[in-house]
Amino acid sequence: MIHAAIVRPVYARAILSGAKKVEARLTVRKKAPWGQIAPGEWVYFKATGGAFVARARVLRVALFKDLTPEDVDNLRREYNDQIGAPDSFWAHKRSARFACLVWLEHAEPVSFGPEYRKHESFHPREAWFVLPASFEPASTAVASAA
Repeated sequence: MIHAAIVRPVYARAILSGAKKVEARLTVRKKAPWGQIAPGEWVYFKATGGAFVARARVLRVALFKDLTPEDVDNLRREYNDQIGAPDSFWAHKRSARFACLVWLEHAEPVSFGPEYRKHESFHPREAWFVLPASFEPASTAVASAA
């Protein structure tokens, strides 16, 4: 599998710089990538309202369920130094019941990504897409790190 994730531009830059080592998805119900991502897979990151700018390989995944607001606070204390989310993110996610934390490695800039909009599961309000390997972009050229 490969993955396409929509992130704010500031997070994409942080992934590329190595400051953001963990992508966190906290949700009220199980949503991708929950249970659909594994070490060794690639995640392509698309900036909100923009183009694909980075990809990174999955190093590790941790799943948390039946979260309480206190559990979310604990996740923040334990992992936010690697997630790099602002206070507003954590305040908005206090009612999350599920968390999928994805450790990233080998982040690199790209100027391409999978054509996730062509996949049958595409929905414009989603921000993570799990795709079969056939959606891997034909180009593997890495963008210059300008």
